[in-house]
Amino acid sequence: MLNRLTKDLFDLSKLKSAHISINFKEISFNKWFEQLTEGLSFDLQRSGRKFMSANLSDNRAVITGDVERLSQAFSNVIWNAVKHTLPSTGEIKLTAEIIEDTKTEWDWKVRIHISDNGFGIPEESLPYIFERFYRTDRARSREIGGTGLGLAIVKHLAKLHGGEVSVNSALGSGTTFRIELPVR
Repeated sequence: MLNRLTKDLFDLSKLKSAHISINFKEISFNKWFEQLTEGLSFDLQRSGRKFMSANLSDNRAVITGDVERLSQAFSNVIWNAVKHTLPSTGEIKLTAEIIEDTKTEWDWKVRIHISDNGFGIPEESLPYIFERFYRTDRARSREIGGTGLGLAIVKHLAKLHGGEVSVNSALGSGTTFRIELPVR
């Protein structure tokens, strides 16, 4: 746990100070998304959660990014969902879509939804969940693990890639994280 905390703190510090090496290259979104979900599928199903994913219908989507860092961001959100769902009934779903983007210089973006049917997040906690060390349920934080830095790292990685992250949740109804990345 101490090693993971140290690594996460180091990563977050580098991200915030822009002293992190990012290997930007063109990525076929569907190919990367398929590899990511295949890699996670076995581990998620072994954890007792039901896992579903769906690729984009448009195979031409290309994003510019760092494969390792994007995978880190998505893994952080997915494992967060695992920690907040019950093994016997937990469901985690990944979907992706291309949407028109009228707010930025890019015409299109990929929107990825990571949804679970877990415990949900209290409304008063939603504005703070991307802050370092913020925990929605401090009493459960020791039993479910984590460093409290994963979602802060996700937020900074999304920004580094020209994207953004947001969340919708309701207690008892689960949570959906949305990560949007520009299509180049």
